[in-house]
Amino acid sequence: MKVDLIIPAYNEGERITTTLKSVREADWIERIIVIDDGSTDDTYTRAARYADEMYRFHVNQGKAAAAVTGLTQSKGDYVMLLDADLGHTAPEAEKLLTPLMEGIADVTVGAFPQSQKGGGFGFMKRRACKVIRDRFGVSLTSPLSGQRAFHRKWKNVLSEDVRHCRYGFEMACNFDLLANGAVLQEVKTNMSHNGYGRTVTGMLHRSRQWYEMERLLWQRTSGSLL
Repeated sequence: MKVDLIIPAYNEGERITTTLKSVREADWIERIIVIDDGSTDDTYTRAARYADEMYRFHVNQGKAAAAVTGLTQSKGDYVMLLDADLGHTAPEAEKLLTPLMEGIADVTVGAFPQSQKGGGFGFMKRRACKVIRDRFGVSLTSPLSGQRAFHRKWKNVLSEDVRHCRYGFEMACNFDLLANGAVLQEVKTNMSHNGYGRTVTGMLHRSRQWYEMERLLWQRTSGSLL
């Protein structure tokens, strides 16, 4: 099994080179597609050295728009979405393929080690877990993980508004996939990324994420927040 690897990136010039180099020669990857989401640093030029295809937004449009662009441009039977800041741990993503090959899952989601540092307080994650459990009866521990793999047919169940969800992208995918009968399975990995931690920048970043996730939930539940 080979996948088209899709990596949305925004101002990841310091980390994306390591991420791409670590998977550049992996035999489970068909093509590497990077979407530069309006970066103001050298993300584009660094990524272009290792990507098979590059797309560039001149204005930041949000992770969802970048991810959907990559999905639209992918041609392989299987696709995988990865964050740009995984660095040397990116090859761990190969673990996401096993449940797909064995036919026991339609979509796999990469779970990070629970002890990983650099996170926030976990409020948003717990909120997302509760919503999915109450709505679909599915228990997940990493519902907001951006590391996902699935057959291309599942691209077709994503709603038209997903492109505009920005940081609500993962929850939008969860809703659309589960509502259409997809079996999601989390896969434990040793991946790590560049967390913002409990800094002012981190708080502001998570506030935007929280707002966009809640806006998505409002839309998906017709105003009935769970």
